[in-house]
Amino acid sequence: MYVLVVVEDLSANADRNRRAALKQFLADTSKDLSETNGNASVLREGVYQLSLDHGLETLGSLVSKASEAGFSLRTLFFDQEPSWIVSKVEP
Repeated sequence: MYVLVVVEDLSANADRNRRAALKQFLADTSKDLSETNGNASVLREGVYQLSLDHGLETLGSLVSKASEAGFSLRTLFFDQEPSWIVSKVEP
């Protein structure tokens, strides 16, 4: 099973400190997920694909850290790994 996790962006009126906190959270999360032995992929800043084949620890940790920092997440579950179609734009 897989899950797509998206960190919600801040509202347009969020202050500088809150934006800095989000930027740090995203950087820390990307670093943490890069150390999960292939259980996670960073698709772009704030968008992560997690494999749940080895349990819920990675997802649980991400949800816990986001909650502690006050950031909202959206999650979408898949029974199997998504098949992404990537289109390449030539300059």
